[in-house]
Amino acid sequence: MGCAPSKKAPKERSRHSASHTVQQMVHVHDAATTPMVESMYDGGPHSGGKAMGTGGTSSVYPVTHKESGRKYALKVIGMERLSKAKREQLLVEVDIMRTLDHPNIIRIHEVFK
Repeated sequence: MGCAPSKKAPKERSRHSASHTVQQMVHVHDAATTPMVESMYDGGPHSGGKAMGTGGTSSVYPVTHKESGRKYALKVIGMERLSKAKREQLLVEVDIMRTLDHPNIIRIHEVFK
């Protein structure tokens, strides 16, 4: 008697492979940062793109970096809908998420605020 897996373990995917890596940008919605996002990325709300998902205070859009052609998920957060305490909490959470590097957590690529 012994312990053995009943199924073969799945092959580990490299999180740096372009076809398997999903990165996220966070755009804290603000009239001052929108032109910057528009100048660097195609897609998203500024070009009439369809949201991949929406929540109470944010929406996520597929975008493509104009220079590299890499695809990203752009999360647009409506800060005006949050209380001051929630805004501060969100910014702390974003700072923490920027430090994370784990294959099961979407990595933040860039933050516009």
